[in-house]
Amino acid sequence: MPTIKIEAGPCPLNETLILENAEPDDMADTHWLINTDQARQILEAWKEAPREDDVIREWAYYESEYFITALTMEGETTIDNWESEGTSTYSTANMPLDLTISPANPHHS
Repeated sequence: MPTIKIEAGPCPLNETLILENAEPDDMADTHWLINTDQARQILEAWKEAPREDDVIREWAYYESEYFITALTMEGETTIDNWESEGTSTYSTANMPLDLTISPANPHHS
């Protein structure tokens, strides 16, 4: 299965995140299906990314297979969710974060 890399979008990450065994998402061109642990890795990297003092990022996981994200910036809070596509699989197409996702090695994906 392909390896994907998660890189900064408008939100800079501390480092590029590499995820093994992602599956292409047949329902959303250029997106990927990842498992719960991989989704947690992405959200933790987002939470720990460099930020201004007034920016707060938090996330939580619920056993009914969805994540909640909260972003507070300039006194405004935005709450979003990321639901499972079934069997603990999450599509990056529905990810509530603006990050760049691409094959880690486009010649072997």
